[in-house]
Amino acid sequence: MSHFLHTADLGKLPSDLVRLKGQDNFTRWKRDFKIVAISEGVLDIIEGREPTLHPPHEDDYLSDYPPPATTESTLSVTDLEGLLVDRGI
Repeated sequence: MSHFLHTADLGKLPSDLVRLKGQDNFTRWKRDFKIVAISEGVLDIIEGREPTLHPPHEDDYLSDYPPPATTESTLSVTDLEGLLVDRGI
């Protein structure tokens, strides 16, 4: 898909594009809008024909990795107290 149309790109568009002003110029505006959407590769998105992506689930990309090892920074207060006693602190 090509890049999305940015304000800076408006100078590259045909000079005869019209702004929507109501029912009087809707047909021409719709035609111009469709031409620009096709050229930018976004017409299928706008018309709802391109499937939407769903957010990934953690299990889909983390299930192959073992859980992180327990470190002193993740121990409970009771575990830390036990470590202090073991070390004579």
